[in-house]
Amino acid sequence: MKIRPIFPLRRCRTAVSLLLTACATGIFCSSVSAQVVPRPGRVVQIEYPETHTGSWLQAVSINSRGEFYLTDTGLNRIIKTDSSGAILLEIGGFGWENEQFDQPLDIWAENALDVYVVDYNNNRIQRFDRNLNYVTSIVNDETRPAELQFAFPRALTVSLFGDVFVIETENGRVIKFDAEGRPLISFGDYDSGGGQLDMPYSICVAGEDDVFITDQRLQSVIRFDYYGNFLQEFGNEVLKSPGPAVIVAAKLAVFDEELERIFLFEKDGELIVDFALPPSEQRTQGAFDLTAAGNRLYLLDGSRRTVLSWTLQSLDH
Repeated sequence: MKIRPIFPLRRCRTAVSLLLTACATGIFCSSVSAQVVPRPGRVVQIEYPETHTGSWLQAVSINSRGEFYLTDTGLNRIIKTDSSGAILLEIGGFGWENEQFDQPLDIWAENALDVYVVDYNNNRIQRFDRNLNYVTSIVNDETRPAELQFAFPRALTVSLFGDVFVIETENGRVIKFDAEGRPLISFGDYDSGGGQLDMPYSICVAGEDDVFITDQRLQSVIRFDYYGNFLQEFGNEVLKSPGPAVIVAAKLAVFDEELERIFLFEKDGELIVDFALPPSEQRTQGAFDLTAAGNRLYLLDGSRRTVLSWTLQSLDH
């Protein structure tokens, strides 16, 4: 495990205040100049039955009701829990029929109405209602133009308008679908010039504005506008293996899997603060994923079947 050097930020006006707050909460921040402090909250233990051997929790999403939706790639299942981690519903199993999966890698359920699941090896996105009743699927159509075809989806997010943005690994790009599952545009592939993706991992969209993609090979975040136009690349000064990303309290949170730190950026790429996991949670070999609700940030540690949380508090209040 490489030890990350400390990277100071440019602002210093709140240095003493943040330093005292960070020490009081046990958070290790790389900068004492940030105006946002992550305060650690409770740890939720996912109450998975002992009989579910071979499970591997991969991804998590929280809705506005405080319910968690998780993917289990080991058992090819989708799980819904309450806010305390107690299981409410389960569906799935290995297969290619509706409500079956072959490596469900990502999940989105933020609007408390829809649940979208990346079904990697089945080359599709399955859509459910919040009670995990099957609704429809987004699948490839070989009659479409080549730039709108996809295979092996890796991650997804949904905008306020209901548009679905999908990272597909066959061509290393993003395809944007409308709410009915019709492909609209693709971007980020080798024809993109600036903004060409190399190993895209995670994607999130800031309301009706920008789209952010973490790229593990580029060791950075790539920012596009809502229509797929490249805007900027940032984070490569501090990131080593950027993984899951999410919008929280109008900021971009990125978990670095090698450094085991969470980085918080402004939308324009300015680093606000970064902090380590609690010592007891470090150096695990599990799958990690981020989700958020309001000003609360959640991190799934799949190997421990736990969800950690932080509340982002502004020092200006």
